[in-house]
Amino acid sequence: MHTAAETVVSPVSVGLAELIALSNSAHQLQLRTKVIRARQGGQYISRMRGRGMEFDESRPYQPGDDVRNIDWRVTARTGKTHSKVFREER
Repeated sequence: MHTAAETVVSPVSVGLAELIALSNSAHQLQLRTKVIRARQGGQYISRMRGRGMEFDESRPYQPGDDVRNIDWRVTARTGKTHSKVFREER
C-alpha cells in the first residue's frame, strides 16, 4: 500500500476520486446525437459506376509516396520497394 508521503501529484496521473467526480459531471452533459438521413455519405450520387480507382502499374518507390500503396509482392520479389499506381476508373 502507498502512504500519503509516497503519493506524487502529477498533471498526467489521475486518482480514483477525480475519475468518479469527472464521471458524474460527464453524465450531466446533454449531448445531441447526429441524425442519419441517408444510407450513403455525400450529398449526390456519382454518374460513374465502379470502385473509383483501378490498379495501373507498379513503379519504384519515391520519397513522398503514400506507404499504404506499397506493393509488397513486387517488393518481396525484387528486393527493392515498389509503389502501386492507380488511375481513375471511368
